Amino acid sequence: PSRINRSADKVLKNLKNSESSKKDLLEIRTIAETFINSTSTNKLSLTNLFNDCVKASWDIKKNMSGVISGNLMNQYECLQKLPIHWIRMLGAGSGGYFLIYPTVEPDETEKLLIKAGINDFTKATISPSGAELLHSA
Repeated sequence: PSRINRSADKVLKNLKNSESSKKDLLEIRTIAETFINSTSTNKLSLTNLFNDCVKASWDIKKNMSGVISGNLMNQYECLQKLPIHWIRMLGAGSGGYFLIYPTVEPDETEKLLIKAGINDFTKATISPSGAELLHSA
């Protein structure tokens, strides 16, 4: 968790009042549809497309009004230095969580997070029932 408290209502209000938000959200939707409508059956191609789509949608969302600023931006920039495919922030309230998809093994990622001074993180995995927590560090 980012450990930065902020009002989800305020973040969402900023987005609603932003003139560019509608265009940005439609662009994010188009990116999602690119993945959803893919006809590829190749696992590597689909994984690469998924990674590209998550990264592209976050590149738009992080620049939307009120999504990320100040200390959240500092945390984001610290995480960007790690070997990752992409980074994404989830949850508008309570500062949210940064979700990363590393390019190295989980144990190596954990060591790199700790070396970067990030000691408060949770490992997660995807299962048929959705995201599941593995353990908290």
